[in-house]
Amino acid sequence: MACVPGGTTSTMFTNFSKGNLALSVLMTVTATVFGVVLIPLILVVSWVPRNWQFLMETLPATYVAAIALGVFGIAIGYAFARVLRLHPRNARTVALETGIQNGPLAIAIIAFTGTEAQSYMAVPALYALFIVIISTLVTLIFRRANTAAEQKLPDGLL
Repeated sequence: MACVPGGTTSTMFTNFSKGNLALSVLMTVTATVFGVVLIPLILVVSWVPRNWQFLMETLPATYVAAIALGVFGIAIGYAFARVLRLHPRNARTVALETGIQNGPLAIAIIAFTGTEAQSYMAVPALYALFIVIISTLVTLIFRRANTAAEQKLPDGLL
């Protein structure tokens, strides 16, 4: 739990206790940004070596499923947002929010359900490893698409 960033609960209680709301939001954002890098790193550093044999025995179809989950989630989210005629920046946001799931949380849930559930850990573990690569590539594509001709972001969601 120490690796997981704070969220709305800490902000809500900070507000209720008349604390510094802006500082609370800043701390949550900072922890979230660092968590994107550190949580997968902790899993690469600790989980992969302990489960190397398991990864070697995992079927190629499992790797394909883990990678496709992120790719198709991002693609479907983006396509749906464009069909709704959302602003391109909002469409990119919907795509990333749709395609990037909390793999480390899924791993933690499976790990604490018992040893017989370990066989189910392959997809979320591989997903957590590959989604960072997929998201980086998609981000580079999105950044190239962000041309000077793009309209300013409207105040609303559309």
